[in-house]
Parts: sequence; structure tokens; C-alpha cells
Amino acid sequence: MLKGFLQTSGATRVTSMLGDDASVLTEVNQNAMPKDDAKMFNKIYSACVNLQDASVSNGILSVTRSVRDIDIGKTRNYLYTIPIPRGHGFFPFSIPPSEMHHQIKARIPSPSGERLLILREETAESMENSPERTRLVFEIWTKAAECLTKRVVIPETLHGEVINQPDGFGAPSWSDDESAMVYCARQNRPEVVSYFDNLDNSKGGEQGSQRNLDYSAMGRLGDKCTKISALLNLYLLHIRTGAVTKIENTPNGEKGKVTDGGYVFGQASFSPCGSQVVYTAWDSGGGGEMPRQLGMVQSYNRPSKLYASPVKKLLLAMSQSSGSRSALIPSSKDAAFICLSDSCRLSRSPRFSKAKKGKAKLCFLASQAGFDTHNGSVSLYTIDWDVKSGKPILSTTRCLVKSCVDPIKRNEENTVHVANMCFPGLYVFELPKRCCSSDFIYATTQWGSVEKVVRISLDDGTVSLVNVDIIRSSGQSTESLASQQLLGVDLDGGAIIMESAPNRPAIVGYVTSSALRRPNVSRKVEGTLVAEMGPIAVSSYSETKEREVVKLLNYHYEVFLMNVPPPKIDDNGADTETPVQWIFMRPPNRSDSLPPLIVVPHGGPHSCTSTTYIPEFAFLCARGYAILHVNYRGSTGFGKRALESLPGNVGKLDVDDVVHAVETITSSGWVDVNRVGVYGESHGGFIAAHCVGQYPKIFKVAAMRNPVTNIATMTTATDIPDWCYIEALGCGQYDYRKFRGASADELKSMWDCSPIRYANKVTAPILIALGKKDKRVPPSQGLEFYHSLRSQGTKTKLLMYDEDDHSIDRIKSETDMWISIKNWFDENL
Repeated sequence: MLKGFLQTSGATRVTSMLGDDASVLTEVNQNAMPKDDAKMFNKIYSACVNLQDASVSNGILSVTRSVRDIDIGKTRNYLYTIPIPRGHGFFPFSIPPSEMHHQIKARIPSPSGERLLILREETAESMENSPERTRLVFEIWTKAAECLTKRVVIPETLHGEVINQPDGFGAPSWSDDESAMVYCARQNRPEVVSYFDNLDNSKGGEQGSQRNLDYSAMGRLGDKCTKISALLNLYLLHIRTGAVTKIENTPNGEKGKVTDGGYVFGQASFSPCGSQVVYTAWDSGGGGEMPRQLGMVQSYNRPSKLYASPVKKLLLAMSQSSGSRSALIPSSKDAAFICLSDSCRLSRSPRFSKAKKGKAKLCFLASQAGFDTHNGSVSLYTIDWDVKSGKPILSTTRCLVKSCVDPIKRNEENTVHVANMCFPGLYVFELPKRCCSSDFIYATTQWGSVEKVVRISLDDGTVSLVNVDIIRSSGQSTESLASQQLLGVDLDGGAIIMESAPNRPAIVGYVTSSALRRPNVSRKVEGTLVAEMGPIAVSSYSETKEREVVKLLNYHYEVFLMNVPPPKIDDNGADTETPVQWIFMRPPNRSDSLPPLIVVPHGGPHSCTSTTYIPEFAFLCARGYAILHVNYRGSTGFGKRALESLPGNVGKLDVDDVVHAVETITSSGWVDVNRVGVYGESHGGFIAAHCVGQYPKIFKVAAMRNPVTNIATMTTATDIPDWCYIEALGCGQYDYRKFRGASADELKSMWDCSPIRYANKVTAPILIALGKKDKRVPPSQGLEFYHSLRSQGTKTKLLMYDEDDHSIDRIKSETDMWISIKNWFDENL
């Protein structure tokens, strides 16, 4: 059964498009020149708007936009300063963006906007015949960030790289009074010498420890973090004196080591009183939950707890330091740390609300029992914090928002729906750094196939959809299925919102605090358009004009609800009641022929494709391909029941949902049934490989990026061995407290559900792109499939990117891969 979504009637599908002129789009040209693809790629990617570090001060929005530069193979960052429009009839305008120097690694405005911290990584001039040395420098700007007051050079002996990952381990954070900052940095490796060399004891260090797990490549945080040691510590910077020092009253103590059992720290922030630092500590053996360091990127199930460390005496000692250069402060005598979330297996992302009647609320994401899948629905917890005493009131800990098992069955009258679905629970990776007022907390959550902003009452936990309507300069209102993301909340309580759709690059809007406080924000909240950022060319290869980009994006997108296929005998506890969704992107076509279809199951598998602007698929659609994103069972944003029905059923439920979606869309008459291809990344590549093996008559060609092809041979070579057990065998089949090899029966089950089982049935041409430095899905997975196909005479092509990891997102590699994929589909579809 196929349903479309229309909030007014619920009877027809929703079609979203930009403009009326479809004449610039043509059918797929099998003989298209590579230079035409390069021009199109330049235009489509130039329109992409990636924003971070958004803040509002004195009515001015500051935000950083990252842009690919294909010519030099690097990312360039541009700083936008944009006045927030006030009142009707005020048209948005902005000062032209300025490019940030490549030495700037972080730019962090203070809450009031009066101060600004800039982290620079400088290459200092060296003496003749001496190697250049890189140093870390904190710049402190004052007087509304107009005056550079102080430059603090971090001593090389103190720590290494400063962590700036707002969506991961966190970024440097200001105290409320803006007198200090707390940040996370990599602990230096001690000097290591041979047993045959003399060790200078005055410098510390060890003999014969070159292969010690703490310091070797294995002591890292997994794929995408191969250069970040698992030894991350917390540090303070005093703004007035420039003193810097390590916080030592933590679970790791003075000399925590991974092999001895320790923790990985991050996401630190000051309490409202400024006397304590609250942070997340991931278990690396210290808590008995993780004897082996597992990959952490996009693995939100890693055991973690919140801790608070008093720093009042340490800050006092730092304030009494003197000297123009940064000073190292000896250990203070502050009280011991305390655990704030001992009852929860997972907890992260601590944020404080504004104080009210002498108390603030510590808000954080948590799961009491945890979950085996790498992503899942989380709960929102709060703890009252007494501002005067500077201490948490642990007896006030409560769960404000619980996880949701099945959103489809919660269709009470007058309940708010998005894409015909009730609230599915919180699927939040990280809370924005600034997301609280005194009465509410705001977050971006996955709501089916749409990302939406929600408002949560800190009083009773009521969750409300914030239905923001941002009117574009063209007069278009926000579509109900466009995705919106919260960039942050300013001091006045207003919200900065970013909005995009599959055929529309992101825009930025602002919602006032008075509008956000309305009782029923789910009906409609008027947002003010702040910025429609124009294209920034990613290459000098061809010219980029905004008008041309707009015409190229003049294709349709639709979101559909689809009941899952009937259960099979071997479906172990599969959910058959929760419908799945898919996003269909359909290019206009001037000819009588139907467009070919590229099916795209997402990776994870516990993730979701949203109705956002994704340039690589905009590129393919603009070149004449219909795109079908399938959010199969196991995707996030559809409730716990649907998500946890996939483990133990991979290679069956996910594949069945994809095939069912293809059969439905091809029977509609919108695409050419004889020209269906499939593309997948990671677990999406796993599904793609299954599709061409199990259903060779349906899928005529495939392209895969770092696909999982044989789970049995992946178990000992990946940074996430738990994934192999959980997805192949089912939830509860991996003991995180112990590490062991798989049994013979387990290996057989893993092989049985893997695509390699069907390799001998593959007849479609296959392109496989691999990152040689992939720690998540090692390149041996793709190579095993490639050699198996090649040996049986199946047409195959291998793209190997020597310096890339799982994402293959180095700029020149990414560009090469996507144009190669497009050409592969042109050639074989």
C-alpha cells in the first residue's frame, strides 16, 4: 500500500519543487562528456551550505560556512556577519563573507559577545637548519571582539591537539562570567627510548614502550579519529592571566592510562556558578564496561557517564598567576569529583538552563539500560543545580522524556504529526552548545524522514514540534516536509534555524523568544529570513551563476509511507506493523522516455536519510536520474520497535524493504523498470551487494563505497566488532565486558547473512570504491567481493583511495569518486 503525505487531507503525496522552468534538464545522455559532469558538479556543490559556530550578539549573527576547494584539495572557511532583521519590511542583507586564515582551528564567541577566543595552530619561524615547529596559540579578543588583548602560547609540554568537535568530543567552552575556559586536549606521549639508550628521568618517559597500547596506533578512537589518542584530558585557561593547567581531580587522576583502565573525556562545560566543570567520560576500561577500545564515531552506544569536578580553588590559584606567557599551575586541593549519572549506562551532552529562583537545571541525554545498536532513541534527564552553593541536588534527578517504542500506535486525537507519524522519541546525537532558556530546552530530532526542531518543557517534559515558517525571498513558505535544524539559542531566548530540502540548499532563519514561548508552537511559528547564501565556486574549472544553479535544482521530491512486506518464516521477531518511509527525487524530462532509477539504501544501518540538501544526489538527479532513498526497518526516527527488529535479520528485512520499495515505484510508471541501479555506502553497500546477488533480474548495475560483504571475516579487522555480532546475531549477542573471538556457529551465521553468499549469482556490473585507511569496514571487505566477481567474469571496477578512510571525503577523492560513479551508471544503465 502506497500513501502520500499532505497534512490537510492525508490523501495525496506531497511534491516539492523550486520554480517552473524544467527546460534546462535533459534525459540522461549516455555520451555525456566528463567536462560537462565537472561543470555540473561544480555548480551543484557550490550551492551547498555547511554551517557551524553560529552565535548571535547585539543583533548580529556570526556563522562559519565551510566550502570545498577542489583546486587545492582543502576546505576553506568563510565567516558571515549578518544583521538579524527586525520587523516586517526589513529585507535581509549581509556584509560579504571574509575567508578565515587556515591557521584558525576554532572561533568561539563568549555568551555576551563581548569576548572572542580564537585557537590558532601556528608554524613559528625556526633557527637556520632547524625544523619548523608548530605551536598552539589562544588569542583573546575583547571589546566586542574588536581588540586583541592577549595571545597565550600553549607550552609544548602541557598537551597536544586541542579538540574542537562540537558534534563529538566537544569544543572549548566559556564560563558564565567569561573569566575562564575549559577544553579537552590530547595528552602528550612520553619520551620513549630503546632499552639500549639512556633515559633522561628528569623529562619522564619510558624505555622499550614503543608498542605500548596507550601510545601506539591501536590506542586511538577508531575510524575518523585515527590521529586522536584515547588519552584525552581536561584543561583550564584563565582569560585575564593567561594561565593554563590540567584538571587532575578526575576519574583518571594524574596519570590515567588506557591499558590500566581509564576514561576518555569530552563535552566539558562550566556549571552556572563557575565553580565546577561538568563533562562526559567514556569508559576505556576504567568502569569495567569496555576492556577493548571500540570505535566511537557515529557509535552512540558507548558506555559513558557524566562527572563534575570542583575547580574553584584551582581557578583562584590561576587568577593569582603572573607573567605575560601562560603559566602552569600545580595541583589544587579542590574536592574530589562526583558521578552525576551513575544509574544510566549511557549519558552525554551536558547543558545548563538559565537559572530560575536560584536554581538551574543540568540537562543531558541518557539511556538507563543503554542499547546494543550503534544508535537509538535516548531519554532527556535533568538535575537541579543550586547556583548559590554551586552543587547539584542529585535527589532531583528525573527523566523528562522517555524513549518511544512505537510512534504509530500513539495516534491520539489532535496529536501533532510529521509525515503522517506521531512523535517517535528523541533521536538526538548532540544538543547544541546553547539550547536552553529558563523554561525550555530545544533540540533537533529525527522525526521519520524529516529533521525537526522540538521544544521540551523543563517543568513537565512536554514535547512540542516547533513548526517554523521561513518565507524565502522568492515568496515561498516553508514546506511541511523540509528539514530544519537548530543552530543555537541566543541570550534573549531566540533561536537560529537552518532549513533545507532535497532540491533547496540551506537558508538561515531566526525565531524570536516571544514566538517560541507561545503555547502551541506546533501550529505555526513565524520565522524571519536572515540569509540565503549564494553559491561559492568549488573549482576554477567553470563559472558558477546562482540563476543556473536554481534551474538545475528544479526537480521534484516526494516522501512516501509504505507498509512493509509480509513476514517470512525466517524473520526473527521482525516488526511488521511500523510502516517505513522513502524519499523519491524525480527529475523533469522533456522526452517520452522514463528516467532510470538509482536506489539508495543508507548506511548504519541505524541511521536515516533526511529531507535535506545532499549535493551528490542533487548532482545525479540534475543529470536525469530518479533517486529513491529507502529508510528501511532499522532506521532511526521510527521508534524503538522498528529499529531493534533489524539486528539478527540483516540481509533479509532491510533487503526486503528495499526491493518492495523498488517494485512499488517501478509499477507506478514514473521510472524505467528496465533501468534500475543501486548505490550504497557501508551497510548501504551491504544491502546493494545483496540486491544484485539475490535479485539480479531487478538491479542492472551497482556502485558501492566501502561495503560490508562478509561479516565473518570482518570481526577481527574492524574497530567495531560489536557491530558484527549484534547485526548478524541479534541484540544481546555481544558482551561488552569481555572480548573473545567468534565461535564456529557464530561465524557460519555471519557468513549466511552476508552478500558474499550470493556472489556467484551476481551478473550486474559492479563498481567498488575503497578507502585504504578505513578502520571501520576494512578494504579487505570490498577486495574480497571484487576478486570473487572478477574471477567469475563479472564486469567490475575498483577505485582505491590510498589516503582516505571510511567516508572517502578528502575533497579530490570525493570528487573523483562521484563523477566516476555517475559515469558508471551512464555506461551500464
